[in-house]
Amino acid sequence: MKNLIKAAIVATAALTATAATAVPYDFCKEYSEIVGNMAQARDVGVPASVVYEMAIKSSLPLDTMVELIQVVYVDGLTFSPDILKTVALTSCLN
Repeated sequence: MKNLIKAAIVATAALTATAATAVPYDFCKEYSEIVGNMAQARDVGVPASVVYEMAIKSSLPLDTMVELIQVVYVDGLTFSPDILKTVALTSCLN
């Protein structure tokens, strides 16, 4: 599961770096995948603190990670990864 979190963090870094030049759909699709992966990690017991610590070690923008953690671990706590992915994609595109 740590590999899933690492993949999400790497994807977040790439997403953050290319956000200004990304095609809106491509950006939103990648964002929704990250949200879904984090929700899968959450559902198997990976705490938000571990995700946050890994983000710090990866030198990611902390405001971005805090926002993602808020979406997955707080606001979307009762939603499945698939539902969160759909909501993230739809919200991003609107």
